Amino acid sequence: MNGYLVSGKEADCVGCEACVQVCNHHAISMTENAYGFIYPQIDQKKCVQCGLCHDVCPMEHEIVKHPTHQLSFGGYTKDKNVRQNSTSGGAFTAICKAFCDENYVIYGAAAKGIQVTHKRISDIHDIEIFYSSKYAQSMIGNSYADAKNDLRNGKKVLFSGTPCQVAGLYRYLKNTDQKNLLTVEVLCTGIPSALFVKKYNEWCTSKYGSTIKIFNYRYTGKNKWDDQSTYTELENGKVIVTDRWFSKFYSIFLQRLMSRPACNVCRFVSNERVADITLSDLWGVDREYPDLYDSGAGCSWVICNSEKGRHVFETAKKEMIGHEVDFESMRKYQRPGMIQKTVHPQYEKFMEDLLVMDYQQLCKKWYKKPTLQLLYQKKVWNNRNRVRFWKLKNKFK
Repeated sequence: MNGYLVSGKEADCVGCEACVQVCNHHAISMTENAYGFIYPQIDQKKCVQCGLCHDVCPMEHEIVKHPTHQLSFGGYTKDKNVRQNSTSGGAFTAICKAFCDENYVIYGAAAKGIQVTHKRISDIHDIEIFYSSKYAQSMIGNSYADAKNDLRNGKKVLFSGTPCQVAGLYRYLKNTDQKNLLTVEVLCTGIPSALFVKKYNEWCTSKYGSTIKIFNYRYTGKNKWDDQSTYTELENGKVIVTDRWFSKFYSIFLQRLMSRPACNVCRFVSNERVADITLSDLWGVDREYPDLYDSGAGCSWVICNSEKGRHVFETAKKEMIGHEVDFESMRKYQRPGMIQKTVHPQYEKFMEDLLVMDYQQLCKKWYKKPTLQLLYQKKVWNNRNRVRFWKLKNKFK
């Protein structure tokens, strides 16, 4: 299998940064291309041809996956505060509490403005920095190397990230004892272009005179979890909340017009998973398990892929309300992470426009307005009304 360092093809790199961290000669650095995607660049003057970068690249090797899942669970945390501040049902916090009892560290993605980076915390009370979904590439930095040192020093390490980031970690830790490691992956929809988000930031600056302080891709607020609004807070205090179905970002992103090239041919889209535990929203809960929809405050799907993951979650689920759910029934609602994505036929054309158009021009040309039928389904005969009907029907049985 060829990776980017062999083929030079952008579709052969997921941007996990494992090659950068393994290079003892500091010959590799990550550089943004014109679209805002990061790729490794080799300084040939420093390179000694040791081959370590090729050894750790997950795209140059067969990806080791768990062949079958051990447990499929749907539910939400009993802690109302955690659930309110989480993107879905708060399962990640419950898992962290179950695993991180003593001498532990947690790695995850944290957002600041429009930038997302991996952070390390050693106190679970700081876990809030990992809350909310980030539809952006997280810069790994030295997280793999730091996690390796933590494991060698006897610490329990919980590492969370996208499947390709977890795969990069495993390649980096190939000869390291991993008995104290727990990996948690999120079902990924793909990485959007950072250039588009930068152009949105420029538009905010031009229109409101201030840059973005907080960009929450999945804002709950007073709305329901499945409303999926976007929330933008500017440095000057201006707040912009946009309904999911009128969000320019969501429309363009979910049309698969601006994904990272490797995401368009993702090798991790499969029932077989890389990490010990896979987390996702329990989409389709209103149809398949309306008893778990509750008040619409959020519901998690937890898939335990390894015996280690299942063992930890057996403790974690004591802090949750829920039950086992049929894997195949819920899988069909998870097309982005488990069923191969289809590239938009005008992907290349959008990318050409992205280089020369500003935010407003891009939105005017590529934003797809919701149909009346869709708005009816989402605003009138929506998830919560279906659940209300289900409860009423059961009441009179």
